[in-house]
Amino acid sequence: MLYLFKGRGKVISEPLAVLISLMLYLSVRNKLLVVLGIVAFTAYPLLEATLYRFVVELLLIEPETIVVDYVEILYLILVSILLYSIRYFSKIGRIELVNKIYQIAQELVDSENKTLITGWLRAVFLELVFVVITLIQIFAVLVFSFYLNKNFGFLALLMVLVGLAFVGVVSAKEYLIQKKLRYNKILRKNKKGDIQIKSRVRASETVALFVNCIVMIWIILVFFLGHLDEMHGIDGLMMILLIRYTGITFTSQASSVMRLVRGYVYSESQIRQLLKLVG
Repeated sequence: MLYLFKGRGKVISEPLAVLISLMLYLSVRNKLLVVLGIVAFTAYPLLEATLYRFVVELLLIEPETIVVDYVEILYLILVSILLYSIRYFSKIGRIELVNKIYQIAQELVDSENKTLITGWLRAVFLELVFVVITLIQIFAVLVFSFYLNKNFGFLALLMVLVGLAFVGVVSAKEYLIQKKLRYNKILRKNKKGDIQIKSRVRASETVALFVNCIVMIWIILVFFLGHLDEMHGIDGLMMILLIRYTGITFTSQASSVMRLVRGYVYSESQIRQLLKLVG
């Protein structure tokens, strides 16, 4: 994703700088909620992995030796409720946070008698927050991967870096395409919109295809580690679940990044205007 920090676009760095600067205008309560949200986002994949491990261990118990443990059942219920609560409040909280930041940006612009900002900026912030969340979760998965198995951890780190680099390359190319389409005066407005959406979806699916290939290679290498006695049965299943989780996260992140790219193209001047105000 380092490609996104180069060149004229700065699709990630400029909106992120504006977002962080505007967050300083939030109340103390809202700042604490943001910190709490970051902790929850980091814990989410780890809690989910713990839940999967617990379920796998139950499934591997011989039927005739199963003893009903109400403490374990209560643990399963509580972790499940916690996971779904984090998912629910993260989605609602993300929208509320973006709305507050957008309102702060609007007030800053109004106070300086600048041009009114458009809804594209809200869309950019919304997608940017999601991208940051997924990066945090991927980092948490990497940490847990090293905890499971050092070799698997290094393998996970390599695969994640390759995936991020590919997302960066495709996103940088998509930025140039969206930029050209926006200022193309020959295409009709509806035709231009069709091509923009098609290009964005094609870029997202290209990343998804590449990530699925990485996931397949990753799983094959995990089986290879298994034959070298580098992992145990339950840990091997956990690794495959983590691989699948990372693949899904990457796919969702890619779609979000492509929407971010398109939104940035339509709000580039507004973002730089805000950079001057808050910088």
